[in-house]
Amino acid sequence: DPGLYAIVGMGAVASSVLGAPISTMLIVFEITGDYSITIAVMIASAVSSLVSSLFYKNSAFLNQLENRGIQLEGGKATYLLKSVKVSEAMDRDFFTIRDNEPLSRARELFIANGGRKLYVTNSAGAMVGVLTLNELPTNIFDETTANERCVMEIMRDNPRHVKSSDALEVALAIMESSGVQTIAVIDNPDFPVITGIIHYSEVISEYNRALLESQGR
Repeated sequence: DPGLYAIVGMGAVASSVLGAPISTMLIVFEITGDYSITIAVMIASAVSSLVSSLFYKNSAFLNQLENRGIQLEGGKATYLLKSVKVSEAMDRDFFTIRDNEPLSRARELFIANGGRKLYVTNSAGAMVGVLTLNELPTNIFDETTANERCVMEIMRDNPRHVKSSDALEVALAIMESSGVQTIAVIDNPDFPVITGIIHYSEVISEYNRALLESQGR
């Protein structure tokens, strides 16, 4: 029956254009109620989807959205994390310390900021390391040790950072892969002056806020 070829052909085209082969097969079965036609559409849809994926990464509709700067391939969560910049959620309340300062100064700053992470800078103001309470020696309250040793001796080099122009998705990936809860934010990787910090909790909060706004709440 020529109608069979028409249904199979339309199913194949719809599968590759819509990017929904399973939905197409279900629709065909609901319309025809014929298992034989559904199997033929299944085979045609698999072939057409494979061929279209070799030439186009996404379906026609997703390509149109991407041309408008909207990416929904990973779902609403991925889109929201991609649409919000780090600069919109970063915190500007942070403490820095020079790499040549004594540990006594680091001790004072830790007491002042409640034990939060210190970001180490050089004489030019560029970030060169990070210092946490774990790096401090056990005899930090010994004045001789605290005044004779300097920050660069115990700081961690190459701290995790993200650009202010990056999407929250980038910051979230770095924090989840490294296991850190806070990373520095910079503007220029060639001269990494810290402009803020981004917290894991802030990324999640921003995502939840955007998700609620998208639902009209």
